[in-house]
Amino acid sequence: MEAFSSTVPLRMDLDLPRTLIASTLYRALARRWPAAYTTAQCRTLFNHLVSAPATILTSADQIIVRFTRRAHNNPLRAAGYAGSQGRIPWMHERELIIDYT
Repeated sequence: MEAFSSTVPLRMDLDLPRTLIASTLYRALARRWPAAYTTAQCRTLFNHLVSAPATILTSADQIIVRFTRRAHNNPLRAAGYAGSQGRIPWMHERELIIDYT
């Protein structure tokens, strides 16, 4: 019984910080998106702008993320998430390119 009860508080202790970190990241991203999204709920931000089907192509010097056509791609483009996004140091300096087909 002690082994079970010792893991329960740990799980509860990690859920709250993880939720707060995710919420803060969504708020930070929403600042770059159009004004309609600055007061949106995290679930709306996720469904409209984050949860999107995409194809990821990698090569020696590039990572290309190709999103399929969706109605919610325009706010991502307006926020600057299109074309080259710079180099990613922890991915061997590969260039990240975001494309909408």
